[in-house]
Amino acid sequence: MQVQARIFERGYRYLAKINWEVVVQGVIFRIELTHRHSTGFRSLKVNGELIFKDRDFFDIGGDYPFLIDEDIFIARIVRQGIGFNYDLVINGVSITTNEPVDFSFMIHHQEKWERMCKKGKQHYLWYSGFLGIGVSTGVLWCMGWTWIMYRVMRMDFSFYPFMIALLISLLIWPFFGMFAAYSIWHTYEKKFGKPEDQNI
Repeated sequence: MQVQARIFERGYRYLAKINWEVVVQGVIFRIELTHRHSTGFRSLKVNGELIFKDRDFFDIGGDYPFLIDEDIFIARIVRQGIGFNYDLVINGVSITTNEPVDFSFMIHHQEKWERMCKKGKQHYLWYSGFLGIGVSTGVLWCMGWTWIMYRVMRMDFSFYPFMIALLISLLIWPFFGMFAAYSIWHTYEKKFGKPEDQNI
């Protein structure tokens, strides 16, 4: 079966709309992938019919498979640094490079999710979220704010402003860390399945 594809890309600062026009056995299929960088929203349509819609607060990209006739299509969102690349895979071959696709990026996240599941959700929320993200960020924020007060603003040194800044940071940032860790856990759970579904 011969499959032809033409790509129409429209990119905005925080919004990507990629349209692929695919001809399968003489029939034209228009595939539209929409992705908002700022909110993690993504949707996939084929000939105007909504196939997939979701939102990821912690956006690691994703692979979104669907069928046209007997061909397997995968619309891909792949994180590259602070940005994203987009591709359409037909029967395992990228239409961008015309080569078999390397799925190692998502395999890496799958393996990371399996390690997270072994330790459990509570361990991840408290160890990675509360301590790893929250407390460490709070201490760094406190040290940075103290440096600004005494080195940049030239305030007279006093132990009390430092303690107040430390107390505020340790009250606020750990809860932010817990929220961030929960968002990351929820994102992985949606993409790779619940912990009880993992073969670990």
